[in-house]
Amino acid sequence: METEPPSPSNEVGSAPNNRTLLPEFALALGLVIMTIIVGRMIYHDSFVDGSTYSNRSFAQPGAGFSFLLVVYGCIRARFLPLWLRLVGAPFAFFAGYIGIGLMLLLINAVI
Repeated sequence: METEPPSPSNEVGSAPNNRTLLPEFALALGLVIMTIIVGRMIYHDSFVDGSTYSNRSFAQPGAGFSFLLVVYGCIRARFLPLWLRLVGAPFAFFAGYIGIGLMLLLINAVI
C-alpha cells in the first residue's frame, strides 16, 4: 500500500498563493493612471491653453509617482530591516518628489 505525500493545496486552511503579484499590479495600475493624468496636463498646457497649469501644478503628479515607487520599494525590499525601511521612506519620497517633479517640468518645457 503506497501513500502519497500531502500536498500543500490539499491541506485544511491553505489557499493558493494568488497575492504574489498584487504589488506589481497595483504599481502598474497606479503608474498608468498617473501617466494619463500627466499626459493630459502636458497636452493641455502645450497645445490647448498655456496658462492653465503653472509649474507648481506638476508637483502633485511628481509626489504621486514618488509615493507609488517608495511604497512598492518598501514592500519588496524585505532584505532590509523594517526600521530601516520606515526611516528611509520619507527621505526616498522627498528625493523622488523633487527629482520626478523636475523631470516632469523638463518634459513639459521641451514639448
